[in-house]
Amino acid sequence: MGDWLLRGAPPRARRTFRLLGGLQLALLVVIIASAIQRLRVYQEAYGLTGSRLYGAVFLAWLTFVALWFAFTVLRERRNRFASVALVSLYLTLAGLIAANPDVRIARGNLARADLVAGGSIDVRYLATLGGDAVPVLVDALPALPREPRCTLARELDRRWGWNAPGDWRNWNLPRARARSAVQGEVEPWLVGCPEDGLR
Repeated sequence: MGDWLLRGAPPRARRTFRLLGGLQLALLVVIIASAIQRLRVYQEAYGLTGSRLYGAVFLAWLTFVALWFAFTVLRERRNRFASVALVSLYLTLAGLIAANPDVRIARGNLARADLVAGGSIDVRYLATLGGDAVPVLVDALPALPREPRCTLARELDRRWGWNAPGDWRNWNLPRARARSAVQGEVEPWLVGCPEDGLR
């Protein structure tokens, strides 16, 4: 908007605009770097979640847009800015979908559990992930300590087992795979688990 208002303005005004715009972008980069650092600290302390993953992807895209803004608008080439920024957003969303976030979150947190002292892992959160993550979680059951294994098995059975709610209207392939994985594998892991003590 500021660049558009400066059409026909004297060169000094345009230079001032570019200088102030560059300063604001530098401050934005500092804020982005601080946010990325905070996300990294939270992830190391508590594990990966959907909001942390999506936040990191958004910050990466925002960094690209800021750099592209500096390369185009601040160099008086604003007609190139919007189209590339929009295409980059679509490519980011497509890449995020292709990366299958729930599977990455499940694998990342399970791998983190092996590294953190005591094997701390939030299995209740993992059980809320989408159907794509369920086969990964079912495969991880044998390696988990008894208490988190019982909790995860119970939550998966409640959500995807034989008595879980659902009908043909909400069918999709990840849900079908999740039900198949849970109904075939989870029940033996519930043997010996307290009925309600871990809920």
